[in-house]
Amino acid sequence: MDIKNISEREAAAPLRAGRATERLREEILAQIDAGTLKRGDKVLALRGLAARYGVAFVSAQRAVRALCEEGFLQVRQGRGTYATGKRRAAAAARPAGRILYVYDKTLQSLPGSRLNHFYLGVLNGAQEAAAARGCDLVYRPVTREIGAAVLDELSGRAGGQGILLVGEEIDHALAFLLRERGVRPVLVDHFIDATFSSVVVHCAKAVAEAAGSLFKRGHRRLGFVGKSAAFPSIREKLAGFRAAHRAARIPCRERFIRAFEQMEEVPSIVRDMLDARTRPTAIIAEHDYVALSVIETCRALGVAVPGQLSVVGCDDIEPARTSSPSVSTIRIDTGRMGRVAVEAALGGAGKPVVRRIGGTFIERASTGNAPRGAGR
Repeated sequence: MDIKNISEREAAAPLRAGRATERLREEILAQIDAGTLKRGDKVLALRGLAARYGVAFVSAQRAVRALCEEGFLQVRQGRGTYATGKRRAAAAARPAGRILYVYDKTLQSLPGSRLNHFYLGVLNGAQEAAAARGCDLVYRPVTREIGAAVLDELSGRAGGQGILLVGEEIDHALAFLLRERGVRPVLVDHFIDATFSSVVVHCAKAVAEAAGSLFKRGHRRLGFVGKSAAFPSIREKLAGFRAAHRAARIPCRERFIRAFEQMEEVPSIVRDMLDARTRPTAIIAEHDYVALSVIETCRALGVAVPGQLSVVGCDDIEPARTSSPSVSTIRIDTGRMGRVAVEAALGGAGKPVVRRIGGTFIERASTGNAPRGAGR
């Protein structure tokens, strides 16, 4: 069963358990209406739902209980929960012409990942815009293995709908196949080329502002930690990072720019940077989870943040705001990304447009003055 990944916390504000319960209930009903969840199909156990889709156990429990009381699901003692085959009356269904939100398997990450905060903010914004336009959102995880089946489903639906492909690691082959079949997807947080409509983060200016703030505090050796520059978002952040050095006439030390493939590599990268004879006095991280990993590694090494190392993240997720120290970051209006994407998808057959969402530097407790004697 493909159910929207819901978390109990939004990117910008707590998400009430009641909202999570209702959204999960509606998504299961959408699966039933679409025929994806048929009579006799077994639903994941409550703990499995909660763990796999990032929902609190109590929210999954309430959603399933409500659907059982309404007759859509049935608990079979000792065997699990199954779909009964009952569907909503046609009059209760939402208007035709749904927006299909599609995400690649690379976004189906574990709780505590960027998806649970950054992309949840995007989803909430998309949900808000869709509701305002009287449309549903239908969620489909897409992998290379099931891509062909989903492709048939999407291209076979009635016209007038929109499709959102969300995430930095979208399968390009899927995007081109959709377009060949007359379906024009809107890419969110991803860019292929100007022939696709895209909604992307553009925070080079905010990264430059963050670096400039560190320079004013006496820092002269700045590091950057992020994924490979093969990702457009990383190239754009590095452009702002380097531009700030040029504007301040401070050499950009390329050896302090470090890339990783997996988040698990960040601690070893940080240790290597801090073990060097000449080490950075501040690090700008690709996103807040990298920044939090940098801070945790510093704590393990006995390196004070911000006393000995200042740290800046990006995205302004809730854990960054509530951590100790709170993380200086670049705030991205993720809800706006979702709203703009829905409007672009509903715009129809117009010329492809690339829409850029800027960021704002927010200074908190993880940044301070350069350590005494840091020099150049």
